[in-house]
Amino acid sequence: MIRPAGPADADAIAALHAVLFDEAWSARDIRALLDADGSVAFLARTETATIGFLIARVVVDEAEILTIGVDAGCRRTGTGGRLIDALEADVRQAGTRRIFLEVAINNDAALALYRRSGFAMIGRRADYYQRAGQPPIDAACMALELITGVPKQPAARP
Repeated sequence: MIRPAGPADADAIAALHAVLFDEAWSARDIRALLDADGSVAFLARTETATIGFLIARVVVDEAEILTIGVDAGCRRTGTGGRLIDALEADVRQAGTRRIFLEVAINNDAALALYRRSGFAMIGRRADYYQRAGQPPIDAACMALELITGVPKQPAARP
């Protein structure tokens, strides 16, 4: 089940974020972000557990996905795509024209998810991700163009 998330979900999101990312965001930071104007978030849950989340920020008519994650045991089930679809439906209804994101250029699974969701690469940030003990990694800058009232078309396969 995908549902909107709010500050009350910060602990659950932070717990999963800590499992999925080397530099985890604290529940306090997530709560503050979810309290901020323009924040949009969604939670994927089973009956007993949080299995995914997406947090975005909307400014004027553009949205940016700040973080998205799906529990390793639930990947390749469509959960990530459903989270993106929920965001798209929400921000499209509000008149948002474009959704942006940045992703490590070597994250093949995430890149494939975003392409399936209709995102296209619009640029690259050199050495964007700095991880202790590892060489810097470029970020792919991607965008999904939204035209209000027009249904999303499937992404072309390379």
